[in-house]
Amino acid sequence: MAWFALLFSLLAGCRPPNGPVSITGNGPPFDTLNFVWHVKTPWNFNQGGNSNLRPLLINDSSIVFGFGEGFICLNTNTGATIWQNEIGINPSGYPKGWEAMDMLLENGRIYALAGDIAIRGAKASVVCLSDATGQLIWRHDLTEDDNNPLNGYFSFYWSKYAASSTAIFYSTQSGHVVALSKADGSVLWDSPNGCPAVPFEMSEPCYRNDIVYVGSCPKWQNITPGVYRDGVVVALDANSGKVLWTKTIPPPNSNIIGYPDWKLLNDNEIHVAPLPADNGIIICPGYCVALMDSSGNLVWRSSPNVNGGISPYIWQPFLKNGQIYGYNTGNGDFFAFDLDAAKGLVNWVRSAASQRTSTIHTPEIDSASLYEVTDDVTSPLWGQSLVDGSTFLFTPLFWYENYSDDAFNGDYLVHGKKVYYQTYDEIICIERK
Repeated sequence: MAWFALLFSLLAGCRPPNGPVSITGNGPPFDTLNFVWHVKTPWNFNQGGNSNLRPLLINDSSIVFGFGEGFICLNTNTGATIWQNEIGINPSGYPKGWEAMDMLLENGRIYALAGDIAIRGAKASVVCLSDATGQLIWRHDLTEDDNNPLNGYFSFYWSKYAASSTAIFYSTQSGHVVALSKADGSVLWDSPNGCPAVPFEMSEPCYRNDIVYVGSCPKWQNITPGVYRDGVVVALDANSGKVLWTKTIPPPNSNIIGYPDWKLLNDNEIHVAPLPADNGIIICPGYCVALMDSSGNLVWRSSPNVNGGISPYIWQPFLKNGQIYGYNTGNGDFFAFDLDAAKGLVNWVRSAASQRTSTIHTPEIDSASLYEVTDDVTSPLWGQSLVDGSTFLFTPLFWYENYSDDAFNGDYLVHGKKVYYQTYDEIICIERK
């Protein structure tokens, strides 16, 4: 209730244009950051579609944001526009959501999936831009097929690991996996066999050692007794799209690490893009994180939790220095975790918050910390140490917005002491003291 009292006081007054001031009251303490700059959103002011596309830092002086309409590159120190490009997938239309997770920066080019994923009539494309000028080098449009209209809808949270040295890979909610040439965006192959049946959910793929891996949750085809939803991983030849093998995730057993009653882990649905590792791929079937080898065998499964609270995974974890870091929404109380990548052992698992709040935005990681913005009404940013999960940063991003009807809109990046994020009205830069 203290948060709602704080929110009301903020709405009733007028926040200063140069940043927050000290406040007193009974609400929980939070870190106040220095207000560096803010600029208006480049298109459709106050109408931005929600986005979970991570901003891309090109270098210390330039950062790229992706909107439903296009991209903008800003100076990190001043917020001045370096370039912007409305890429043409939704000209003069109402802004749509954007549910890709990553942009890939490589050899002076930016690759990303752009546009809406699941609204009939919306547009979606794979794009390639110059990082220096924003010029559109090529665009591949996902078109609707009269016999299968979901062909035009790409899956949630495209990952930068869905690329080889020559190709970009993406999946659709009709079970297709597609390879595009990085040179010109032409279709190298289109495999309709990324899922053995029409998927309830289809993950985006990842690439490892000339193989493309993709996970899914087949609809109307649950074949494992006692499992609510099956999870399937398909391996395809990266050069041809030919299916090499298809594996159904086995039901839970006593080998699962970290959960007090493994029999309760009866859901193997896969939403999350696989993550390439030295000895296989990291997958997230249902309530677990697991290592699968290149033949499709599970090496280990782990289910970190706080007091038994856990939910199916929606965010790809991070692999760093032999450790797997990630977030789970829990039962309304999100938590972060650290697993040993070789054995799946739980090093630590910890919730940053004392109040009920969930992870609904794209997580971030840097050399020492994990970051997440959660669904509390004030859009708090949390920072947790990679060493033990302890919370070192907590600040409501709502506090730095200049319009009473504005709201956090899904994009943010933490780099050094600076935090960059997007609202409906603005792009904002704040800095830790």
